[in-house]
Amino acid sequence: MKKTEKNRKNKRILIAGIAATGVAVLCIVLAILSARTKINPPINKLPDDYSLEDAKSDGYVIYENQDISQGQEKWDKFLKTSQAGKPCAVRLVFSEKNAKLKIYDLSYNGKEYTLKFMEKDKLVSETYLYLLKSEEIPPIASISSIEKRIIYFLADDPNLTWKQAYQSTMNEQVSGTKAYRYFRVYCNSIYKPAEN
Repeated sequence: MKKTEKNRKNKRILIAGIAATGVAVLCIVLAILSARTKINPPINKLPDDYSLEDAKSDGYVIYENQDISQGQEKWDKFLKTSQAGKPCAVRLVFSEKNAKLKIYDLSYNGKEYTLKFMEKDKLVSETYLYLLKSEEIPPIASISSIEKRIIYFLADDPNLTWKQAYQSTMNEQVSGTKAYRYFRVYCNSIYKPAEN
């Protein structure tokens, strides 16, 4: 009788130990996955005087005058990881001549994309379902030095093209019709080879 009670007690201790180990492993896995989608320092903690030079030295993905100028490898890694369905994050820094630096944190949690940025001193968070790719040829290709433009943009409609998205913004400004909800997060212009 005493042996049976002792065996039951040992089984309960063993089961409790296994459960505690399982919970600990789950916490570690969740912490690792969460770390993959966090960028430090948080976007709302960056100093007011954060500059393009700071962003470059911090190794973020940089866009100057709309085209990627640094961090292609980081972008490619984000793209590959998110396409594999794994959580990941990347910081995007856009610099335009005579304009304030625009900084965006793009993350993927395995189901959807989240874009965080500061607007009027408030942290804004937008969620999108898809990251779409478009390869555009300039409208007047014969006189353009650009051969094609590769664009990635966030959207909620998997069938939306970049041309439709962009045109909807133009239509909204002219006629007031509602534009598609989208956000361009990548642009790379491929230039034609120089003629000798």
